[in-house]
Amino acid sequence: MARGYGMALVAAISVAYLIHSSSAQTTFTVGHTTGWVIPQTGAAFYSTWAANNSIKVGDILVFNFAANIHDVAKVTKADYDACSASNPISSSFTPPVRITINASGEHYFFCSIGNHCSAGQKLMINVSDASSSPAPQPSATPAPQPSTPTPSSSPSPASTPPASTPAPATSPPASTPAPRVTLQLGNRKLEIKVEWL
Repeated sequence: MARGYGMALVAAISVAYLIHSSSAQTTFTVGHTTGWVIPQTGAAFYSTWAANNSIKVGDILVFNFAANIHDVAKVTKADYDACSASNPISSSFTPPVRITINASGEHYFFCSIGNHCSAGQKLMINVSDASSSPAPQPSATPAPQPSTPTPSSSPSPASTPPASTPAPATSPPASTPAPRVTLQLGNRKLEIKVEWL
């Protein structure tokens, strides 16, 4: 019996690890295989890339580019809109640049060399909290049970109320509840029920 509990605990810990791993940080290569360059399609290239990636707090952005040709400047929205590198929050010149996202909200990046920003080498991402999860899906509603029709009877003048049926003298045997293991990781809860065959 103790072996069964031990195996249940090992299974629960394994599942919890998998859940935790799936919610861990993700590394995103900006621009995928194109990298951090002046895009041929203009600013739409990086806007589309950002729209197709769900970036959360704790994730890492990797900017791959040729040294001495590009850089990565993190800037305010006003500087991003104006392509102004006069007061960057941070600047990185040695590729590859790895930036860990530490806060939710909008983040702005561009290349501050020459007219690269105005040519479309700029990126705005909207970062969500690491703990945010998709909206809960509605649960399935059980199918309605068919109603049992009540027999129609004609009233009789001498009808007597139905007699109550006494409860059975014996009750069904009590079963031993199956052991359960519950793990809580942040806002996620995992419960495993072990049934003996």
